[in-house]
Amino acid sequence: LGLRWIPRWHFAVVVGYDLDAQTLVLRSGTTRRWITSLATFERTWARGRHRAWVIVPAGTVPRTAADLPYLKTARELERTGKPGAARHAWLAGTITWPENFRAWMALGNSYYTAGEFAQAAATFQRATGLSPQEPAGWNNLAYALIKNRCPHAAQQAASCARQLAPDNVQYRQTADEIAALANGDDAATCPSILCAGAQ
Repeated sequence: LGLRWIPRWHFAVVVGYDLDAQTLVLRSGTTRRWITSLATFERTWARGRHRAWVIVPAGTVPRTAADLPYLKTARELERTGKPGAARHAWLAGTITWPENFRAWMALGNSYYTAGEFAQAAATFQRATGLSPQEPAGWNNLAYALIKNRCPHAAQQAASCARQLAPDNVQYRQTADEIAALANGDDAATCPSILCAGAQ
């Protein structure tokens, strides 16, 4: 808003309208019910290049959404203490952009944090299938697999991360941690791990 030559960004929420009276009802700042003409609204909105945001429930991807800004917004949900809403958003992101490695990684991290290790492992496997050259996917898969009582598969996943980034301290530490925790045999439900991207 502001003067044309000194613009000042301002956001208002349209909460109602009256087409007969040609007015909009806005919620703006501390004003709960600001009535303005459609002509005035259109004029001031045009100065902002008709920028607008549509608020949708978490897990609903707006038609015009781009993957990276959408995923960053989902991350903000998690950072503000709404992990369930973030997970819905990431799940919707994997449906909308099924080839997006970052969406699958974020969803896998969400499952892991919630203690849903089988879901985390399956999700990280999907991520490593999409981007086998990304060591972070293998690293996270190793942690999910060890939590799923798949010590040999976990060691193999950790090894894949190490092969892809041999100088990375974090992946070396993961391999050491997994080796220390690995005792017993893999359960029959454990996956076979082949890191083709690490060759």
